[in-house]
Amino acid sequence: VAAARLSLLRRKARVDVVHAWDAAALMHAGLSRRTVGQWLMATLDELQTRRRWAARIVSSFRNRVDMFVAADELTENWLQAQGVAARRIETIRPGVPRSAPAIGSRADWLAQLALPANAKVVAIAGPLVRINNFDEAIWCFELVRVIYDNARLVIFGDGPDRARLELFAERVSDPGCVQ
Repeated sequence: VAAARLSLLRRKARVDVVHAWDAAALMHAGLSRRTVGQWLMATLDELQTRRRWAARIVSSFRNRVDMFVAADELTENWLQAQGVAARRIETIRPGVPRSAPAIGSRADWLAQLALPANAKVVAIAGPLVRINNFDEAIWCFELVRVIYDNARLVIFGDGPDRARLELFAERVSDPGCVQ
């Protein structure tokens, strides 16, 4: 259904280039019909190449894609290993390098958040706005606490609903269980 809708959209909009930003999008774009003169591009990075099904998708649609954009040399080499011609690959590195993963142990992280060493942590993140239903997460977390009394909920984010959520957490949960 998605491929059929994309084919219809491509014909109606008369787009010149369709750009798939990952392997899943490439699958949909590859299955949908192209109009004459329409280009298909796909951008992949090293994270995409780790997905089990990505190699199958790239191998299946490599002849339908006019240009692959690789984010690094590893991805470029991987694309060539999937049978993509070198002339169809352009490497464009990200303008901002990826940040290094945080280094530290679980104990360090728990200490930084003032959580007990044996805590079972549930973490959620996002803008603290009513539509995101963080109050439902807090309420459901209390059901988890019935099973695990050492469970803690950590909410990362800020927004206009923060004060209401803090008050709600104080009323429905034991002190320190929701941060």
